[in-house]
Amino acid sequence: MYANILVPIDGSPLSQRAVAAAIGLAAACGGRVTALHVYAKSWDGPFGTFETSSEALAGALEAHA
Repeated sequence: MYANILVPIDGSPLSQRAVAAAIGLAAACGGRVTALHVYAKSWDGPFGTFETSSEALAGALEAHA
């Protein structure tokens, strides 16, 4: 019925329940589950600017080039 189920996650209890439901459905259908977590590339918050790990890695590589 379903070959692949994409489940967006955010760490909340509701998304954890969605993952559990997707796993049960995939097991019943012989499919697989892919989890997706998306976050902002940068964010100015109370603790400073947040950068993704790929941006931080690119900056470190440039600094050592």
